[in-house]
This record gives sequence, structure tokens and C-alpha cells, in this order.
Amino acid sequence: MHGAWSPYFGLGVLGIRGEIGVTGLDFGGGRILISNYEALLHIALFPTLAIEGGGGMHLWHNQGVPAMAFSGNLIFSGVAYVDRLFAGYTRYTGAGGANILRAGVGFEL
Repeated sequence: MHGAWSPYFGLGVLGIRGEIGVTGLDFGGGRILISNYEALLHIALFPTLAIEGGGGMHLWHNQGVPAMAFSGNLIFSGVAYVDRLFAGYTRYTGAGGANILRAGVGFEL
């Protein structure tokens, strides 16, 4: 489960999106809490399709040391009452590294 605040500042075809979030994961053998802080460059390919790429820091709370993470997302925004549908990949560099795949829905509040 992931929850985040992700403000977006559009500059025409380009934009910048920030993300401050918290993720809870259960690996079967235990649970882990992850905080993330990222900045992503947003590039509109079409009116309803965009890509994002960037990075920031992730803190896996049981590891205790923040580490770099790099992310890429594919964004679809053509659904009524939904801000975005997304699929993404993050490469976390700490604690031996981890590859994180995710898909989700973003809502405007």
C-alpha cells in the first residue's frame, strides 16, 4: 500500500512533479515501512499520455540509512474523475538494491 502527496507544476509540454510518500510492504516474513522523496521530469507525449523520470531518496525504516532511488513512470490521464493512471519502475540502491514495479490510480483532492 502506498500513499503520497505529488504536486505538479506544468510548463507546457514539460513539467516537474514532486513526490513525498510512504509505502508499507509485507514480504511474508515481516513488514517494512518506506518513506520516499523524489523529483521527476514530466514530458507530455500526447494530450493524455506522458512519461516521467527522475529520482530522489528512499528510507527503508528497518535499514536506517537513506539511499538513492531512480524512477520512471508511464502516465495516462484520459479518465473522467481520475487525475492519473500510472505504471512505473523504481531502482532502489540501498540495502543491496531492489527493483520495484508499481501500478496505480491518482486522485485529485
